[in-house]
Amino acid sequence: MRRRVCAVLVVMATLTSTSCAALQPSCPEFSREQTAADLPNAIVESGDDSVDLDTLRHVGDVDGYDVYLARGREAQNTICIVVMKDDAWESTGCGSDRITLTTRSGTEIEAGGLQPDDENALSESVRIVH
Repeated sequence: MRRRVCAVLVVMATLTSTSCAALQPSCPEFSREQTAADLPNAIVESGDDSVDLDTLRHVGDVDGYDVYLARGREAQNTICIVVMKDDAWESTGCGSDRITLTTRSGTEIEAGGLQPDDENALSESVRIVH
């Protein structure tokens, strides 16, 4: 009986650790090295502490906005979209698995859950929803 309980606990621990690892968003942008273009001073100085600045990556431009992708600072399973306009931080949105952020001009930007041939893609993980 004791062996069965131990075996069940080992299986449960393995499944739990596998599930937690699966929660980490898989965004190819994070696999490349961060460059100076990925970390503008306006975001660093904005006081926005919801993102992990070490993971911030510039993914494109749309309608005069610079769009960045990052991981959340508080929880490993979050992704964030950060937008800047005219070299000033404007807003940040974070969520798990998929997040949509709407700019002041009404442009909707989504991160996560993209199809490989999405014609509205800014990068491999970010697209314009409009």
